[in-house]
Amino acid sequence: MQGHVRQRGRNSWEFRAYIGRDATTKRARYKTRTFKGSKRDADRAMRAFLAEVDRGIITEGTFGELVERWFEVASTTRDWSPKGIAETRRIIDTRLGALSPIALDKLRTPIIDGYYAQLRAHGALVGIDPVSRTTVTCARSGLRSRPPPCVAYTQ
Repeated sequence: MQGHVRQRGRNSWEFRAYIGRDATTKRARYKTRTFKGSKRDADRAMRAFLAEVDRGIITEGTFGELVERWFEVASTTRDWSPKGIAETRRIIDTRLGALSPIALDKLRTPIIDGYYAQLRAHGALVGIDPVSRTTVTCARSGLRSRPPPCVAYTQ
C-alpha cells in the first residue's frame, strides 16, 4: 500500500493513501486522515492507517449507510428466504433508526448502550411499546454476529 505523511501544522499531520483508480474517470483515488501528535506517533498511526486501508476498513459515512450496504449485499449473496429478507428489512426500518445518522467514526460503546436503554424504555419509534429484555439481547447479539461493522462489503 502506497501512502505518505505530510505536516500540516505544529503537531498536525495528514495521511494520504493511494487506493486505486476510479473505474469511470480513470483518475487516481486517495483516502486521507488527519492526526494530531508527535512525528513518531504520526509515523506509527500512518502504518495503522495504511493497514486499515489495505484491509478495506470503512470509517466514512453513517451507520445507516453501512447497514444499507450490508443488507444489499447480504440479501443477495446469502441463502435467505423471502420471509427472512422481509423480517431483516423490518428490523432495520423499525429498530435501527436511532443509530442511522451517527457517523461511523463517532460510534462508540456509550452510544450503543444508550440505544439499548432507549429500546427498553420507549421502543424504537413513537407509538411502539417498549421492547423486552429478550429483544434487546437479540439486537445486541445481532450487532455482534454480523461481520465486523467497518469491513467493506463491495470489494
